[in-house]
Formats: sequence, C-alpha cells, structure tokens
Amino acid sequence: MHPRIVTFAWPALVAAFALAGCGRGRDAGATIASAGGAAASTESGAVAPKTQPDRPDPCAWVTAAEATRLLGPLAGPPHRGHEYDDPAPDADGTACVYPLAPRDGVPEGSEVAVDLDLESATGAETAAHTVGGMVAKQLGSLGGKPLMPTAAESASAAAAQHKLGWDYLGGYSQELTGRVGHVAIRASWGGAHPVADSVLALVTLIRDRIPDEPFASAELDSGRRGAGDACALLTRAEVENVVGPLTIAPYHSRAFTALADPGGGGCSYYTGHHRVFSIQPTWAQGKRLYRLLGGLNQVVGSKLAVATGADTLEGTWDQVSSTGAGVLYFLKGDRMLAVAYGVSTADLPGALRLASTAVARLAATR
Repeated sequence: MHPRIVTFAWPALVAAFALAGCGRGRDAGATIASAGGAAASTESGAVAPKTQPDRPDPCAWVTAAEATRLLGPLAGPPHRGHEYDDPAPDADGTACVYPLAPRDGVPEGSEVAVDLDLESATGAETAAHTVGGMVAKQLGSLGGKPLMPTAAESASAAAAQHKLGWDYLGGYSQELTGRVGHVAIRASWGGAHPVADSVLALVTLIRDRIPDEPFASAELDSGRRGAGDACALLTRAEVENVVGPLTIAPYHSRAFTALADPGGGGCSYYTGHHRVFSIQPTWAQGKRLYRLLGGLNQVVGSKLAVATGADTLEGTWDQVSSTGAGVLYFLKGDRMLAVAYGVSTADLPGALRLASTAVARLAATR
C-alpha cells in the first residue's frame, strides 16, 4: 500500500510544534548576536549565525522623505501600527503606517501600512490559489469561464514576478503581498485610489534594503532541550546537492521556520536571498502530533475549504501529509519530520529525496 498525501492547514502549526518542544522563550537579540556566526554550536557542525533583530523597527527601512517621494505628501510622520491590515497605533507593532495627506483620489484619513511576515510567508499565495480554485469550480458548474490561470498563464506570471525580483507577487483589492524566500512584505492602502504602483515601489525598496541574513527568533530554546540534533539528520553536502551552495552553515531554528534559535528544534539551510530549506523532527509522540495536525485540518481547513491531494508517494516513511504551503510531514513509527521547502530553491522531488534520507536517520537514532 502506498502512503497517501493529505493536506493540512498552515495556521497554528508552528505553535503546535512549539508546544511539543516545551521550550521557554528568552530575549533573542543579544544571545544570538554574541555568537558572531563563527563558532560551531553542536557536533553536527551547526552554527549560531549573525542575525537580524527578531522584531526590527518597520519604519527604519525607508525614510519619511523617501516615502513622500513614492507615495506623495504625508499627513504626518510614519509611525508603528499593529499589522498591515490593522494599522491602529501600536508602539510594539510590526507595521509601519504612512498617513497620506488628502488629495484627489486620497480621502482624509487614508493610510498605507506595510509589515513583514517571516513565519508563514507563503500563506497569501496558498489562500489565493485555494479561493481561486473554489470560484473556478463554482463557475465551471454554472457554465462560466474558469478564473484559474492556465499553465502558460501561470508560467508567464511567474516569469514576470522573477523579472521584478520576487518569488511571488499578488494581492486583493487594496492589498499587496510580495515574497522573496521566507520574507513576505505585505501592504494595505484602505481608501486611497490609485496608489498600487506606488506601494509596489515602496515594498520593493524595503525588500532591497533587508540584509541577506537570517532573522533571529523572538522565542529561544524552542524545542531542542533533551532531544536529538535536527542538524545531524542531513549533512551540508547532501542539502547542497539539491538546493545549491549554502551562504551560511546549517543553523538551529525555531520549529520549521527560518528564524534562528540556537536552542531550537529545527535546522535551516540558507542559500541566500532569504531562501531557506528547513526541517523539524519530533523525536517522541509523533503519532499524537500527526493526529493533532489532522484535527487542525478539519477545524481550520474546512473553513478555508483546503483541498485534499490524491498523490501517492513512496519513501522511508509510513505516512506523508502536506499543508499545501510548501510544508510536508512524514511519520515513521512514533517519530515525525516536518520539511519546509516552499521558500527554498528545492522542488518537490528534491525535497522528497532529502526527506527520505532524514527520515531514515531519524528512525535509526536511539
């Protein structure tokens, strides 16, 4: 019997892994920065790399003068807001809010808000594909024209995005998301028309100013305590055979994200331009967590109408599942491996080859 691929929903999965790891958070910034990226932290050769702050000031990427040049006159200085789709003032918020001076097409009170999504960067495109598929199916049943792009249209759109320097570029009315690797830059401009081109120029400028190095995790010691070393499951050479040369030695990360955590339960392989291949093993009670992820799919996935795949895959695992967001889960006995390849240079066949090796080692580790 061949294992069947099942689709899980992305939301709350990182939290589930964090709970499974039983780690406790500490201040991330000083601890990781002090390592300097030079000394190996484990026998596997993983290092504590030089990192960017876990919560960078979102208004530090672009000056007020630059924002004015791109967006037009501002009604006041840029300030921090909660999130890109909730720009309420928040001193600890993740968004930078640019209040726009009223003018033709820009009503009083209009704002542009921009933030970074470092954990679920592919969420927007996965949701867009899911919603598009639902609408296309409904229209098809009514004899309408499908809205899902053809293979040629998708290839043309991807080529255009890459020409602009993005792995993904899309959005909805008055919202935009651009992604490079695991870094997604999200923007909203409620009430202002038309500013889409100006917002794209703004997020592109921010993208080009983000240093090409990992971000620190806001939560440290997130899962490696008393467990095995995730970075021992795949060698650097094995990963480079699939993703290409690494620009940073393998490093421990929070769950299956790219966020650096010396005490994290995951391992990340960084190839530059924020593209990262990450794995996260669960050393015990993998069956329970696998079932939990299935429960999340029923609760969350049913609301988003996430489709279930029908592919069958062979490998060293007993079962394999997917979130539909470039993350795969492999169960072997009572151990589980999460593989995040969607924000890396790996394709699905390459990710499966690496997973087969890592799952075999995970199962053999005592």
